Amino acid sequence: MFRTLCFLCLFYLAASSAAAQNKRSHWPKRPQKRPPPVVIPPKPGLVISSNLFSLHEPDGGPSLGLEYRASLHWAVMVEGTAILYTTVPRDAAESKGFRIQPELRYYFSGKHRTFRGFFSLQGMYKQTTFPDSTFKEVPSSTNPSRSVYESVYYESKKEVFGGSANIGFQARFGKANRFMVEMYAGLGLKSKDYFGKPIDAKEPMDKVIKVIPEFDKAGTYPHIPMGVRMGYCF
Repeated sequence: MFRTLCFLCLFYLAASSAAAQNKRSHWPKRPQKRPPPVVIPPKPGLVISSNLFSLHEPDGGPSLGLEYRASLHWAVMVEGTAILYTTVPRDAAESKGFRIQPELRYYFSGKHRTFRGFFSLQGMYKQTTFPDSTFKEVPSSTNPSRSVYESVYYESKKEVFGGSANIGFQARFGKANRFMVEMYAGLGLKSKDYFGKPIDAKEPMDKVIKVIPEFDKAGTYPHIPMGVRMGYCF
């Protein structure tokens, strides 16, 4: 009898243990955290790019940028734009000129140390020229005591200086991270002026330089650079 009771107790314990193991195997597993994506930090080197926004600016044209990544954090860049046309209405011929934008960048590491985002200080110098005309007061050929106005044609030159603080994001993709796309925007100030007007012009500036939009007159204005660049990394 005692042996039978011991056998039943052992059988009960074994059955209970098996049932517990079976029940535990049906419990839902805890979700495992996904490891962070493996991102290869950009290597120091040269990046060549073009700004798509420069094609649609008031003084527009193709651009070419060169960036030298000296380290994970620091880079220097310069972008040149050939100004070939004007996208705003103006009673004059198309503007021709150039723009230079030097830039110093600091790339911050980010949560996963991707070194994609950056802060930068950017300078800007732009020079454009376009032919225009005004009127000069001269004595009348038929009556010297009276004055008449004759047309005077000249080349007007616009110069713009500016600077800004920018923030942006640069992502690399493709085989060995050779291709690059970048977006940035900033805020600063710019100053513009016009030169090349005839010295003896009698007309006020607003009549000498005709049909220039209000935002394009001489003076100091907010400078809001922005752009989307695409390029190739060497």
